[in-house]
Amino acid sequence: MTTEVTYGTTADGITAARVGKSTYCMKPGRSGEFFIAMADSFGKERDISTMSERDFYSHLGNVKDLDAFKAEMADIAAHMDEKKALGRTEISSSTSTPWGKSQGATVYAEGGIYKHSTAGHGGMKVYAKLNKLIPEPYRNNDGWYEEDGEYNKVVVSLPQFFTKREIRLATAAIINGYPDEYEKVTGNKILPGQSRKRDEQLFHAAHANDWVGISAGSFEDEDGNKLTAVTASRGGERSRYEDGRLITVDTKVFVVPREEYSNGWQPFGFVIDESKHPEFVEKQPKDEPREASEEELDHLFGRKR
Repeated sequence: MTTEVTYGTTADGITAARVGKSTYCMKPGRSGEFFIAMADSFGKERDISTMSERDFYSHLGNVKDLDAFKAEMADIAAHMDEKKALGRTEISSSTSTPWGKSQGATVYAEGGIYKHSTAGHGGMKVYAKLNKLIPEPYRNNDGWYEEDGEYNKVVVSLPQFFTKREIRLATAAIINGYPDEYEKVTGNKILPGQSRKRDEQLFHAAHANDWVGISAGSFEDEDGNKLTAVTASRGGERSRYEDGRLITVDTKVFVVPREEYSNGWQPFGFVIDESKHPEFVEKQPKDEPREASEEELDHLFGRKR
């Protein structure tokens, strides 16, 4: 049975679609684009015309227009059909996981792949026979893969257990978050602009000796100039814990015109130009003149009483 897709308009005029038992809409975003959001039906199927924008949550990706939205809905419907064909089942579980006690699991492969949910996080357990098929750069020897990032390594390595949509999204996530491992496994070279993680690596390599902003706050000087105090470190390094030890980094605070900071901000940090961004020096309050005390005079002149 093919998953049905029906379209409608919410009470506040937003285009929405019901795909199987799930409802999605195209919320207006920035720059004239839209983003896909999903409604929580709480187990009830509501008529789209009675819903409004506030019924939808999450951000499932951008679409530029109605045609792109409809194409995405068709892809989700195909994904649902493939999931049915794969025969996944839900089971109760109290297995101990790296994220706490399991509250239930989805069986992707009997005796081979289980995706566990917990009170806080979750992830996938891949047992030894299948785990050894995962390429070494992607493989976790204990077979546990957390649900946000590492899960994608399982999807691209064992595609026979996943839908085309899952494989496509997982491949994009691997390129974006694990570029070094992706290149080792596939032999494909990732180009600038194709991977956020790789772009971050290139940025920090290019600015390793520069002061790069790690935090900022706005203020006005005594003349009313709108400024930004940018706390920066060499290469944008941050204090961190390594092997139980706190590794601290030196920081300085620089003054940058607020408009320049807003226009020059980059995803990985604002780069300080020491030739035009002065270091912030906090003014010290001036001491009011006063008479020295007898004790201060005694100390100054070495007098004893």
